[in-house]
Formats: sequence, structure tokens, C-alpha cells
Amino acid sequence: MQPYIYFVDDTKKAWLAFASVSLFWGTTYLAIRIGVESFPTLLFAGARHFIAGILILSYFLIRKYPIPTPKQFKSIFIMGVLMLVCGNGLFVWAEKYVSSSVAAIISTTTPFIIFFFSWLMLSEKPNWLVFVGISIGFSGQIANIIERVEELKDANYKWGIIAMFVAVTTWAFGSVYRKRTEIKLHALYFTGWQMLIGGFLFLPFAFFKGEFSQLGAVEPRAWGAFVYLILFGSILAYGSFMYVLQKLPATIVSMHTYMNTIVAVLLGWAVLNEKLNWWVALSTALTLIGVYFVNRGMQKAKRAAK
Repeated sequence: MQPYIYFVDDTKKAWLAFASVSLFWGTTYLAIRIGVESFPTLLFAGARHFIAGILILSYFLIRKYPIPTPKQFKSIFIMGVLMLVCGNGLFVWAEKYVSSSVAAIISTTTPFIIFFFSWLMLSEKPNWLVFVGISIGFSGQIANIIERVEELKDANYKWGIIAMFVAVTTWAFGSVYRKRTEIKLHALYFTGWQMLIGGFLFLPFAFFKGEFSQLGAVEPRAWGAFVYLILFGSILAYGSFMYVLQKLPATIVSMHTYMNTIVAVLLGWAVLNEKLNWWVALSTALTLIGVYFVNRGMQKAKRAAK
């Protein structure tokens, strides 16, 4: 599950793993957009995580890792609902109507919302860098909306944008909730259970909605996107992320957000002919600058608290 590369020292391995996170997580926005063009939405979101969870857990259970306790399962269930069912599920549905580049830009608001919940739930005090970052990032989102104001007349597009912000919020809340839990499990093992449970929760809804009967109409490239997300989005990228967290400083790890957005915007333009103009560039730049200031402010606040 970790990106071990033989004949390369640990530092180079860590940077190669960081590169894989920056690249592959950036490509997932495009893969989701391609997948939901013909793949039933609930089934696409749920089966991807369910299968990835099985593969990850098989690795750990073969090595006789202990089954989580009921208390641990409770936290895993809550996080599965918050991050996968609400977070990823709403995001996948929204990408039927919203471009992958817009989705990537909106997702970069996650650090802002994580800061807000950390402030409320973990008593992490803000400083001026955080407020500057939030202000700049918010202006980036305004630029993002202004550039597409005409598209907001489409009800599906409007609800897609709203769903994405709700998804980012529930994902951020789940991330902060994880900090409050005292579960001492291997991070990827924990994630495997989370994916298994969260993915499974989609399947009954997909069944009653009749989505299993629609699989015959799924186009080959949507199947390719589905498999790609399982292998590269869920397993490789997340496995690399866990490895990077162990080897590189958190401030460097957080930089993957910037690379993900740039990769997603460029791929959306190159593959799906999505908009790439000065408004998109301005929105992306302002949002990423805002994320940078928030990350710097949070790191500075943590050092001051020690």
C-alpha cells in the first residue's frame, strides 16, 4: 500500500510519493467528470470506494491486523457518512453539471473550512495570516462565480455549485472530527474500513433507484475512469499520501493542494475543452494564495501554542 521504490533512498522516495499525490489526485476531477457522463451516479460513487476498501483491507487482514472495536467502528461510520457519502457523493453528483476545473477550484476552499471547524471544535486560535488568507480565498471564489454568472440560470448548475460547497464542508468537518477521535489504527487501515462502510451505504440507494440495470449503457471510457479512480485515486494516491506524511514536513505536504488544482484545471481544458481564460486564472490564483496564507497561519499558530 505504500509506494516503495527499490534502489532509491528514503528522501527521494518521499518526493516521488509527493509527486504521485500531486498528479493523481489532480486527475481525479477529470476522471469523475468522465465517469458520470454515462455511469449511474450513486453506483459510481459507492462501488468505487467499496471495492477500494476491500482491496485495502485484504492487505491488512492477511497480515492479521485486529478488527476495530465497536467504539472505533462508530467513529469510522460517522466519518464514512461525512466524508464519503455526503462529501464525495455530493461532489460526484455535482460533477454531472459542473466542470472538473470549477470543482477543483471549489475544493481548494477545504483548508478555510477546516480552519473554521478547528476554531470551533479544537480551540485553535486564528491570527492575521489566517484572516488574510480567508479574505483572499473568498475573493477567488467570487471571481469564479462572476465568470460563470450566466450559467447560474441553469438550475442543475446552480444546485451543483451548492452541492459542492456542502460536500467540501462535510469533508472538512469529517477531517476535524478525525482529529478529535482517539483511534489508534494504521491510517490506511482506518481508511480502508471507512471506504468499505461509506461505499456500502451507497449501494442500497443505487439498487432501489434501478442503477444496476443501467450498467449496460455505461461507455468504455466511463469504465476506464471507474477503474482508474479505484487504483490511482483511492489506493495509490492515498497510500502515497500516508507515506509522505511520515517523511516530509506537514507544510510541504499541504502544497499538494496547489498542484492538484493546477493539474485539474489544465486537464479539464486539454481533454474536455473546459474554459481556461483570465477569470479562471484569477480565480485559481487568488484561491491558492488564500490557501497558502491560511496554511501558514495555522502552522504559525500551532508553533506558538507549543
